Amino acid sequence: MSEVKVNKVSPRSGTGLQLGDSGDTITIPSGATLANAGTATGFASIAWQSSIVTAATLTAEAGKGYWIDTTSNACTVTFPGSASVGDRIILTDYARKWGTNAVTINQNSLKFQGHTSPNPVYDTDGQSVDIVYSGATNGWIPNSDDDVSFETSQSYNAEYLVVAG
Repeated sequence: MSEVKVNKVSPRSGTGLQLGDSGDTITIPSGATLANAGTATGFASIAWQSSIVTAATLTAEAGKGYWIDTTSNACTVTFPGSASVGDRIILTDYARKWGTNAVTINQNSLKFQGHTSPNPVYDTDGQSVDIVYSGATNGWIPNSDDDVSFETSQSYNAEYLVVAG
């Protein structure tokens, strides 16, 4: 194995620099610090919004985290009408009031835990929900939501026979 020791690597031409080839693993050793002094793209991260949502409606975007304050009113969050596997949205109860004024998710035609209706409702004070898009079959699925139950009502079929005498 070869080793190169330098303080700086710059591209020969243009502004792009590539480390390795497709399929390679680039390893950052334990204890090393990776510092970003510019813009990092292509990493799975959440861009937390600095403003607190107090409105009755919010149109959410994938890759963002939202602080939602329902002190004065409930809030309906409309999810994107199209999504890609791995898209992620995080909603957090900023003022711990979701139990008083709930947050409802408008699925915008996509499934939520495999169902198209009803729209899920989050109504637990202090709750936070981290939701990831899994694909067309099950749609949006809570990755963590402080709740172990389905947020959408489940339907059941029952058959019975009545015999009169």
